[in-house]
Order: sequence, then C-alpha cells, then structure tokens
Amino acid sequence: MKEFAHYNKQFNRALEEVFTDSEKNSSVKENLTRIFCLHETKFSRVVATLNLLKTFLPDIKYNYKTENLPFDPNVYDFQEGVIGNGGENDVYLLDSRDKDTPSLVLKFDHQDCGDIPDLARRAKEIRSEYERVKTWFQDIPELIAEEYSVIMEHPRNGRPTITTLQKYYGRQPKDLFDMIEQDNWPDYIATQPRLQQDIATFITINEKQDRESSEMLDLLGKRNISVIESDRESRLLVLDPHLISHPDREKKDIIKRQRQKLARLQELMATGKSKTAEAA
Repeated sequence: MKEFAHYNKQFNRALEEVFTDSEKNSSVKENLTRIFCLHETKFSRVVATLNLLKTFLPDIKYNYKTENLPFDPNVYDFQEGVIGNGGENDVYLLDSRDKDTPSLVLKFDHQDCGDIPDLARRAKEIRSEYERVKTWFQDIPELIAEEYSVIMEHPRNGRPTITTLQKYYGRQPKDLFDMIEQDNWPDYIATQPRLQQDIATFITINEKQDRESSEMLDLLGKRNISVIESDRESRLLVLDPHLISHPDREKKDIIKRQRQKLARLQELMATGKSKTAEAA
C-alpha cells in the first residue's frame, strides 16, 4: 500500500509538472529520447510520456488532474516507429499496459500543419464534421469509431499538427469493399443478420445524403469502411468518419467512384439476400 501511495504521489507530481508549468515542456524528439533511454529515472520517463501526450483541445485548458484527460496516460507506452501511413496521416501506437484498456493510435496529419490558431480553427471544423457524421448514422450502433482531434508536434519535423486520437483495432478490421468481391461473400453475409442490417441502413443513409446535401462520407480510403468480426456476430465500422464535398468539379471523378462503390455494394447485398432466402 505504501508503495502504491508513493507511485501515485510521484505520478500526480509528474502531472502537475507537465500540465501546469509550460516551461517544463520539451520537444517530441527530446521526450522520445527520454522515454526510451534506460538511464533515465522512472519519474523522468513518466514526465516525458506526459509531455508527449499533452493535448490542447480547442477551447479547453486541461489542469493536471487525470480525470480531465481524454485518456489515462499512466497506462500507455508510446511505441517507436510508424505502424501505418496513408495519403494524409502517419500513424503511431499508444500501447496499453492494462488488458482491460484498449490501445490507442495517434494519426498525425501531413496536411494540417501550421500556426496554433489556424490549427485550432481547423480542429473545430474536423470535430463539427465528425459530429455531423455521427448524427447521420446514429441508427447504426457502434458504427462510428470514437475519436478526438488534438494538436501535437509531429514526431518527424516537430511542427504543430492536427492529430487524431482513436482506439486501436489492430489488423482485425477488414475492408468491406474487398470482402464483397470475394467468392464466399454471398454465403458469408447470409449468416450475418446484424451485418446485413448495418449495410442496408448504411446504403440508405449514404444515398439520402448524396441526394439531399453537398457532402458524402468518404468511401474510398483503404479499410475506412470495415467489418469487425467476432464469434458472436460481425458488424460495420467506419474508421475515418469524414466527408467529401460535392459537386466540386475537381472531385467529379471521386464522386463518380463513390457512387459506383455504393451501387456495387447494393448489388452484392441483393445476392446475399437471395442466399438468405434460399437458406430459409
């Protein structure tokens, strides 16, 4: 008990140092060096980890109390090296040491770099877009992955950038649009009533938004629209719940490809329904 009290006191002292004394903050590269240097004290490495994870959500000032953070930094290890990247993001892993707490990813945006005030405005726009998408698809349980838009220094260049904090799903999510082209898709979807319902509602909502607004959910990113499989049931998951605006002449081809994907999904869902009817 005394040992726990000691470490709890030390951890809270580290929180206070990081979140109330801006002069103690250091760069991402310096913090990474401290975290992975075995000669550093445990206290120094905790401070470095907290500095690395310190977030500046728009219009919110965190004090050092852990209950005011969107995560508990005490249970995570920052993993060195990129675990994924794409056209816009470098992805890093926050590995959980607690089996009951999911690991997280930090997605550092290539494009949204600049001055803090501009980034704060952009972060608000991203959050607003995210909330709109959640509202659109509120009838599909667990569809939209939870995320936070934060501002952090990019590990590669040290520049402030908009970073997405999100649960890490590992390699489990499978790209929906790859799955539907597999030979076993009709047999597979016939055994997945929840996934059938998820996809049917997903198609209806996307078609409605395409007709009635100038925005569409991005369907083109790899594994953006994914399937999460389990022993109990499979479900749909959107990993990047953001939008493509249209009609934009420069994006005319993109919108065409989006509509083709949606039409193909609808066509192959009809095949799955036929299989379900046969089984019944």
